[in-house]
Amino acid sequence: ITPIDQNENEKARVEFYTSVVKKDAAQLNAYWSRLIFTGKGQPPKKVADDAEVIALVAANPGMIGYVNASSVNSSVKAILTAK
Repeated sequence: ITPIDQNENEKARVEFYTSVVKKDAAQLNAYWSRLIFTGKGQPPKKVADDAEVIALVAANPGMIGYVNASSVNSSVKAILTAK
């Protein structure tokens, strides 16, 4: 599975990390900095918005991402809806 992330200013990103991951932007940056520094990982590819996430996930079955619930369409399957 290849995860897709969204740009930091996107509403879906803020909601996903706040509601699901329970981390804010500073905590995420610190997490990825540690992994990059130690050579243990790289952050997911960032894309511009919900539409780009949906297009990539629909075209690549091995990808996963998050979008606003209102953006989900029949080309992708929602596996979790967070509130």
